[in-house]
Amino acid sequence: MRFYLSIFLIFLLIPSIFSQEIIDVSIKGISDGRKSSERVDRDEAIMDAKLQAVERAGVNIKSVTEIENFVMKKDWIESKAEAYLMPGYQIIDVGYGADRLYHVVLVGKVRVMGASSESDSDTMTGNDGRSYKTVKIGNQVWMAENLRETKYRNGDAIQRITNNSLWVYSQNGSYCVYANDGKKLETYGCLYNWLAVNDSRNIAPPGWHVPSDSEWQTLLDHLGGEYVAGGKIKETGTAHWKGSNAGATNESGFTALPGGYRYGNVGSFDGLGSDASFWSSTENGVHNAWYRNLLSGKTDVYREEINKHYGFSVRLLRDN
Repeated sequence: MRFYLSIFLIFLLIPSIFSQEIIDVSIKGISDGRKSSERVDRDEAIMDAKLQAVERAGVNIKSVTEIENFVMKKDWIESKAEAYLMPGYQIIDVGYGADRLYHVVLVGKVRVMGASSESDSDTMTGNDGRSYKTVKIGNQVWMAENLRETKYRNGDAIQRITNNSLWVYSQNGSYCVYANDGKKLETYGCLYNWLAVNDSRNIAPPGWHVPSDSEWQTLLDHLGGEYVAGGKIKETGTAHWKGSNAGATNESGFTALPGGYRYGNVGSFDGLGSDASFWSSTENGVHNAWYRNLLSGKTDVYREEINKHYGFSVRLLRDN
């Protein structure tokens, strides 16, 4: 026979917020007073602290905890604002107080990625805490800058490789800055191999993802097809694009920048100012993956496949 000590469902309606931010929290959690066992009371206190941590972000929360046979079987929080407790938080045990309730203190950070599906935020906050411009094109919301992140969603560092040979033979997700010149980071972003794009720890923050090949095609179709879409997504002028920058109107607001690329077979750099290459999340066989390419002298957007060790720029797409 299974004995259910407690099952509870909580709905908290809090005014939602419309910015994306990271909030520092220091929250006291307490058990519900059932005194079933110290372990269960501690788990209840931790759950209470987690719930309050997300509540502190000012979002709509749905929380469920279920304890079966004195063991916590379910422990989750959902929020339309996509707020979540970031990895690395600390639990400080205070123990039982004079009120006979178990007390803990949770210290950590809560990331809030957007308020509601009705809000089209014009910024995105990455895993490093950087803020990026975004733009809505058709029914899609894209980054309007090249990604510059150095961490995965769980806080792990993405491997940075400057050495050419190590870049070629790396079997891990990796990134670099063009020509290893830090001055180029803010304008052109990082170059990532496809292993970083595909890493399960996720290069994108919650609510965002690396676009698939078909999602890239949706963007181009909305802009009139791959033969003309290049001009509509390239940054105008020649401040960053070399040569003619053919047909560039940037009427979409995408602002594609020529961040160049890093060869996957020799590890050297090329194409800064003349070539913008963006990974998709779609692989083509064991060794290759699809990407999209723009050139200074063309209005086309080319669909190509290439070895996963090449280093390309990344633009993220907001989840539907």
